[in-house]
Amino acid sequence: MKDADFEIRNEYEPIIKFLQEKYGGENKASSLTEIYADNEEYAPKIKAMGRKAKELFGTTLAQYLKQIGVIGNKARSAEEEELSEEEKKRRAEEEKRVEEERKAEEEFRRKAEEERKVEEEKKRKAEEEKRLEEERIRKAEEEKKAEEERRAEAERRAEQERLDREEKQKRYELEHSVWVRHCNKRRIEREEEYKRRLKDKREELEYELEVKRDNEVKAAMEEMIKYMRQLVDAEWTLESLGLFDFKEKKAQNASIAVAEAKIEEARREIKSAREAYKNDIPGIDVKMKLAEIQIRKSVEKDIALPEEPQRPDF
Repeated sequence: MKDADFEIRNEYEPIIKFLQEKYGGENKASSLTEIYADNEEYAPKIKAMGRKAKELFGTTLAQYLKQIGVIGNKARSAEEEELSEEEKKRRAEEEKRVEEERKAEEEFRRKAEEERKVEEEKKRKAEEEKRLEEERIRKAEEEKKAEEERRAEAERRAEQERLDREEKQKRYELEHSVWVRHCNKRRIEREEEYKRRLKDKREELEYELEVKRDNEVKAAMEEMIKYMRQLVDAEWTLESLGLFDFKEKKAQNASIAVAEAKIEEARREIKSAREAYKNDIPGIDVKMKLAEIQIRKSVEKDIALPEEPQRPDF
């Protein structure tokens, strides 16, 4: 086996050795963030390794670096501990003072708002009383004037009312006949719209099932293609290995087994999606039965009957 091939398959080994040499002693890193900051030139490589950590190490990159002694807790001096406690105490006192000031300010604002509302309510009541008084005076004047007009036109109005009753009756009969024709036309429109919406609803339900089936089949096909590629790569790699590459052969055989299982699983999912689609088709009739009443109500709301003419009240 060539050294170059070994390095390609173990591309992260050099960076792990570098980190062990740099932080393996007492000078351990406290976190991944510190490692990124201290090694900016390697940061992209380390982050790429982190994204594959589960696959490479079976855990997160931070946990793996802790396991191999790269990340650890740094001991703090007694002076740092003392300063930390004093800082905690100072921050707690500062937070308490700020909270007390905030509460006092909120109480002041609350009282000011209550006083403002009381003043506004007084002003509103005074304006309302003034408006009511003006309205009362205006109505009294209008009633007086109306009474004078009623007395002056009593006889003329009696005759006019008789004529008006005859005119209203004729107009009502004409409007009612027009209303009946319009109602019949609207009912026909309702029935046509009802049938159209039923058809649209059925097509919508059928389309939803088709989209669901197609999405599931597509997802399974993409999964199958993915593992077919993995299978081809693993088989090709297996054929290229030397006679004594037992460990690598074992890994590639395991990869082949996983890929074949995933391919078979994808085939089952495709078959299941298509069968589920066939089984769900009869359910559309049930959903349509439930939708008929709602569709009927929506059509009646959207295509309302004209308001019936009011019969003359005399």
